[in-house]
Amino acid sequence: MRALVAILALVALAGCSSPREPVQRPPERVLVTPPALLLECESAPVVPDAETQRAVAEYIVILEAAGADCRSKLNAVRRFIERQTEK
Repeated sequence: MRALVAILALVALAGCSSPREPVQRPPERVLVTPPALLLECESAPVVPDAETQRAVAEYIVILEAAGADCRSKLNAVRRFIERQTEK
């Protein structure tokens, strides 16, 4: 009988114990690189012989398109990096 009382007392006292503190680990930083698609710009066109104004105008239009492609990808990479540093 005394053994039963002792066991019940131990069970009751065990219920009063405080739970363990959870282990908190520091957050890990993971290096994430931008997608490869954003790291390559459209190549610049070959400079024409410029025999006509039309050839020069077409060259300028293609050159501007290549520059716009590169600028838009650079802006996308900039936004990508800014989002990574905000976290």
